[in-house]
Amino acid sequence: MNKNTRHRFTKAFDHKWMVAEPGGLFEGPSGKHSSRVGELKIGDIIKADAETFDPDNKIIWRLHADTPTGEKGNWMYAPVRGPKTAVPLNEALLKRVEGGVKFYKVNGKKGTIVRSQAAMDSDKVQIIESGTVVAVVETTELDNGKVRYKIDEPVAGWVTSTQVDRWYKELPRSAFAK
Repeated sequence: MNKNTRHRFTKAFDHKWMVAEPGGLFEGPSGKHSSRVGELKIGDIIKADAETFDPDNKIIWRLHADTPTGEKGNWMYAPVRGPKTAVPLNEALLKRVEGGVKFYKVNGKKGTIVRSQAAMDSDKVQIIESGTVVAVVETTELDNGKVRYKIDEPVAGWVTSTQVDRWYKELPRSAFAK
């Protein structure tokens, strides 16, 4: 597909996405012929202002000027079939993320303990199962060097940073109903 043909197939839109699979940022929409100019990590936010397809049947999104990750005009590739590369955000979730909220997934085999305070000897609130996504609103380091995260989803409390991995928040379809 030549550049002029690709331009005709490029659709303009305004979408916000949270990265669900690590990947690269590229300088152009030319598939294997574009230089890699950056990296995307799970949980990064991208705002796209155009979409097209490449010959390998991948969706390609062009980053918008106010995207927090990368630079305006960089491109992100996403397979049409296979693992999710990014999940859509609604305005409410975008506002939370832009306010500093980050999402993590509990990685401990037996889950993790949520405590009422950052201190390790504070009261237990509950145990969250492995695989649960939590919303981190604050980070603190204890005197012993242990890093603790304050969460407000699915319950309010504190968890240890080694018990969670950076993740993304996937919304149900109903969150986008008009």
